[in-house]
Order: sequence, then C-alpha cells, then structure tokens
Amino acid sequence: MKKFLVLLLALSLTIPLFACVVGGNESSDPDYVSSEESAVSLQIELPYEELTLSVGRTQQLEPIITGANEDDDVIYVSLREQVASVDRDGKITALKPGDTEISVTVRHVTASIFLTVVFGADGIKLNSDSALLAVGDTLSLEATVEPEDVLDKEVFFRSLNEEIATVDDNGTISALTKGEATIEAYTANGKTAQCLVTVLPAAESIELDKAEIQLKEGGSATLSAKILPEDALAEKAVFTSDNESVAVVDQNGVITAKAVGSAKIMVTAGDITAECLITVTETPKVVEVTSVKLDKSDSVLTEGTTLKLNAIISPSNADDKRITFTSSNKSVATVDSKGLVTAVKKGSAVITATATNGKKASITVTVEELNLTEKPVVQTYVYTESDVFVVLGKCEQDATIKVTDGNSVITTKSDHGFYSARVKNNSSTIDIKITATVPGKGESQATEYKVSRKAPNTASGGWAMIPGNDYQFHMRDYNYLDDYLRTNSFSENKLSRIKSNINEKVANFRKYNPNTQVIYAVVPSAAAIYPETMPEYYTPLNKPSRLEQLYEVIEDSDAVLIDLKKVFTEHKNDDLKLYWKTDTHWTDYGAFIAYTEIFNHIKQSFPDAAPRKMSEFNFVEDYYEWGDVAENLGLRSSPLQIIDFKEYNALRVPKFDMPASFSSIKRFVSDRRLTYNPSPNSGNVQDPRLFNTNRDNLPNLLVLCDSYIGQMYDILAERGNSTQYAGMWRYSEYQYNNYLSSLMPDFVIILVVERNLGNIVN
Repeated sequence: MKKFLVLLLALSLTIPLFACVVGGNESSDPDYVSSEESAVSLQIELPYEELTLSVGRTQQLEPIITGANEDDDVIYVSLREQVASVDRDGKITALKPGDTEISVTVRHVTASIFLTVVFGADGIKLNSDSALLAVGDTLSLEATVEPEDVLDKEVFFRSLNEEIATVDDNGTISALTKGEATIEAYTANGKTAQCLVTVLPAAESIELDKAEIQLKEGGSATLSAKILPEDALAEKAVFTSDNESVAVVDQNGVITAKAVGSAKIMVTAGDITAECLITVTETPKVVEVTSVKLDKSDSVLTEGTTLKLNAIISPSNADDKRITFTSSNKSVATVDSKGLVTAVKKGSAVITATATNGKKASITVTVEELNLTEKPVVQTYVYTESDVFVVLGKCEQDATIKVTDGNSVITTKSDHGFYSARVKNNSSTIDIKITATVPGKGESQATEYKVSRKAPNTASGGWAMIPGNDYQFHMRDYNYLDDYLRTNSFSENKLSRIKSNINEKVANFRKYNPNTQVIYAVVPSAAAIYPETMPEYYTPLNKPSRLEQLYEVIEDSDAVLIDLKKVFTEHKNDDLKLYWKTDTHWTDYGAFIAYTEIFNHIKQSFPDAAPRKMSEFNFVEDYYEWGDVAENLGLRSSPLQIIDFKEYNALRVPKFDMPASFSSIKRFVSDRRLTYNPSPNSGNVQDPRLFNTNRDNLPNLLVLCDSYIGQMYDILAERGNSTQYAGMWRYSEYQYNNYLSSLMPDFVIILVVERNLGNIVN
C-alpha cells in the first residue's frame, strides 16, 4: 500500500544567516579580539530562516560554523520552551502549537530561525481492524489521518509480533507462520490504530471421502471434500464435472447420474485439486408391487387381545416390499409397524396394509367387550408351617390365580378348575384378596378372605407337606426334603459299602440262577423332576443328590440301572401327568413309562416280554378325589371319606383281556381315587404274593418293592411267567432263599421311590 507521508512545511527558502557581532570596549587582554575581528573570523550559517513543525515532530538543526576554535561551545536555545525544545545537540522537538525562536550561539556570535509549531493529527484509522491470512500471503493496509486538512499526514507502521507477521513502511503485511499478530499504524504525535492479523496454515491438499463412485442412471451420491490441514485457510471447495452429460454435481457435493458412461468430479480450492471417478451404469427395470393381500380375514377380538397380520406381496420379487400398517380408528384398535393389532375398546376399525406404490389391502377388526373371569372360590386354608399357609379353592378352567396379602403378590396356575396358593406371612391375622384370570377374559373380581394364624394342621402320624407351585404338593418328611436340598449325600466310604452290598446281593441271587439279572428302578421324587414347583426359599446345594450318587454306583456294579430320572425328564411336559399333584405317588401314566423302560431291557433276553404299547390301553381322564395329601393335611379323617377337592387325572384301563388271576385286583382305594390300594384283596401291595400266567416264554420275576408298585401291580405281573411280589419293608420276615430256590428268577426287580433309598442300600 502507499505509505502516507506527513509533509514538513518549510514555508520559506533557506537563507544563510551570518553571525551577529556582539559589540564591547577594548580590553587590555592580550587575547582580546574586537567585534569587527570576530565578525570576520567566526560565522554561523543556518539552513533556513523559518521552519514549521507539527506537534510531536523533531528536526535536527545542523548549522555550518566557520572560524570557530575546537574548544568553542555551541549553545542552542529555544525562546519559548513550552512551544518547542532544543537539546544540546540541536535536536528540536515540537511540543505545542505556537511560535518561538531557536538560536545557535558560538562565543559572541548568534544566529537563529523562526519556528512555527502547528497541530498534529487528531487520530488515525485503518481500512480494516482485523485480517485473516494464510502463511505466505500479503495484505496492504491503508491508513487515513484525521482531520483531513491536517498538515502532517505521515504514518508509520510496526508489527507487535514479527515472528507471526511483519509490515513494511508502506503498510504491506507479510504472513510468516501460524498465530496472531497486531499490526499498528501511528503518527508522529502518537496517535495509533491497530489491525489484528490471524495467520493460518496454507492449504496443502484436498481429501475426498471416495476415490470412485458407481451409480445407476438417475441415482445420486454425495461426495465430501476436506481441505488439509484441517485448520488451513483456503477458499471454499468448488465442485465441477468434466462430463455433465454423464454426471452433474452441485456445490454441496451431490452427484446425480444422468447417463451411462464415466465422468470426473473435480474439486478445486485455490491452486489445489482432487478428483473422483464416477461410473454410471444402466438402471435395471424396477419390479413394482401389483397387489397386497393380508393373511387374515375380518376378525373379532376382545379388548386387550392381539392379532398378528402378515402382508403377502405380489409379485414375490418386487423390488420394494415395504408395507405400512394403519388403523382407521386407533381408539378401537391400534396396529404397529409389524402388523400386530391390539384391541383397545368395543367398536370396529379398518386395518390397512399399504405398499410404497399405493397398493393396499384391508380387513375389518371388530372389538368386543372383555368378559371377566369368574370370581374364584375359597374352600379352606391350612397352615403347613408356622409362617406358611395354603389357600385351597375352585376357579374357572385354565385360570391363573393371584393372591395379595398386603406385602406380596403370589401367582400360581390352577389345575382344571382347582387351585392352591402358598402364602408366607408372620401376621396373626391376614386379609388376602384372590383374583383369577383366564386367556381371553379380564381379571375377575376379588375374593376377600381372612386367615387367622394357627398351628400346622396334619393328621396324627401323617407326613408334613410342602404346598408347591401350581397345585403341586410335596413331602417335607422322610428324606424327601433332604434329598431335594442335597443335605444328606452319601460319604465315599458309604458309597463303597453300597457297591459291595449290591454285588453281594447279585452274587447271592445267582447261586440259584446263574443268569439272574438284578434291575434297580429307583423312582425320582416329583421335586427332582419338577424343581420349579418347589418354594423358592428351598435352595438345593451345589452337590450330587443321593439318587445321582446311587445311579453312579449301580452303573459301576454287577446290577442293571434303569435311569428313570432321565426318561422322566424327557416326558415331564407330556399331556398326561407323571405324578399326582395331591398324592405322594406317581400316576398310572408315570408307572407306565417306567414299566416300558424296564421291559425294554427284559425283552433283550425274552422278546415275548416286550412291554405293551400305549395304544393297548385307555387312559380315562376325569376328576378324581385327592390322594393321601388330604390325610396328611388333616382334611380327611378316613381314606374313603369324600371331600370336595378334586384333581384331574387319568385311570389306565387295558383294552385287552388280563389273565384271570388279575381280575380280582383292585389297585385303587375307590373308583374316584387313583392312589394305591393299601389292601388289594386281603393283603397289602407290599405283602408277598405270587402270580402265575403259566407262559413259559416269559421270565420269572422277583419284585422287591414299596408302595409305588401299586400303579404297576397288574401290568408288571402280566409280562411274567411267575411273579413274586415281596415288600421291601419286611426283609427280615420272609425267607428270600425260599423264593429264590422255588422261583429261580430270571430277573430281580427292585422298585422303590427316591425317599426310600435307605432300604436299598442298608
């Protein structure tokens, strides 16, 4: 930029002045020189007679002195020092407007100039108070001195941080490195103006997010450009296409494919460029949706229920298969993005599935009011522990029962219209509310019931019971709970003795028949197969149970193991029950599964002893009275007393003719109770009894058993030639050697339940 100069005004021509001669009397001093002689020998010549300076300006007065001695002093004086000062070397400084005389004296000769001091600048302005430059750039600043008619217009420039940027006398700034620098312009009288210069790196390259892009005709893509380094000062990137017939690009980097071919997208910022290759290929023909169908027709729903709709699109190879589901009346029925319709309230709504091209299909959903589940009935309650009671009652079929006791909410599943609900509460009096809910209906009204705390109610000599989940009862006594909790595991020494005892038994049996096989069929407890029905506060230890330990010992012995735990686990979710829920025994169906496993082993030696198939029996499903849980809870005073508690179960009835010797066996207490009969004919099922079918193609069987034999009494003996039953409870009362010598059994079957393991191993 042009540098403004302040003109020093010399208002008159410089006229040499001659030193004045100072007069005086003659002296007797031998060195005395007369004034006339001084005037001739000493002269002071000044460059100008008059001088004008602005306030703040300086001027060096340089007189030409001739005829002076080396030791002569040169004395400078300002007549009015408040207007201008002069130092001993002749440097004049203008201080304030006005007039003064500056004199130069050597000895007695004096010369002077007339000095006029005028006003300096009032201020200074720059054409910019800030600037942004890249390293290597230059910028010219323009300064304006005020007022406009000021005589001294000279401006000076300086950089306050020359490492970042410099400025020359003309106001041209040069950016050196990244940072900030203040450029200051100032006048002779100290007026200043500043420009803050920010220096950024210069752009070095352009980075594109894609080097190549492939598009279909009509397709588009966005190309992003980044100027590096990221903090560089650079012009905005400009996008251009070298072949706009193939692809065009806007200044946001959006590329649109026009026709098949290739083009380069050029990105430019100042002197740097980058490019991206665009390849445009033919767009395949779009397969449009021609029709939409729904997989459901008009439907009726009850409040709160749902219906899943699936849209069927034709053709199946349509390119865009997106479907939007809508409801014409969201207050009646809503539908989500996946077609799940939810009934809200009574009324009707049209549910529509629409493809992106407008093809649609609809159904009408009619919502009916939700009927309430029947109010559950409470029949009684029984305390089974000091702080646990069970509520027993009736409800609608397939209901889920919810019991609220003020502190907690208990839910349990009913069993064909009967339910039990376990409540753990320490209060002396508990007010409970019971509701029921079945699928498709709303929750019932609450049955309110008051429970007063009392001692656990068990029959004299009965077993303590555990009310489990979902109408299932378990024993607490007689090893049952210890077996479940795994707190009574066998020691290693005990297991070793058990194995020796088993092998000794097998050896003893084989003295009478060398081919005798000893079969152990140990029935796991219901808790072992259905642990989910046990109360959550009973937590088994992380160790093997006695049953699992015994299974390992038997498998490692000379006897045969029938692994009923494995097979029952496989059948636990069958339609028919494996165990009674209200009796401590298994069901006809559970006994049949075990019978099948036993005789699948026996048939390997006696093919004609293959087990009967399930199709050879009828399993008559009906409501039957509770089993022995009723006695154990003190709800029935005698085994034959009818009570209003039922369980839905199945009676196994053969379709074939049983041998005559079995026709008189009544396996159950009554036609309405499917628990074991303690006294078939004249004897207990655990008392010794011999059955003969007189079929030599079948094996001779010695069966050592507990009460679980009741559900297998007939079908087991029907598969044998001669079958001797002997109760495991009275080993010392019977002469087994007599059985062995007379029967010479092919198989000795030891059938006991898990809680009776001690009678096997002792």
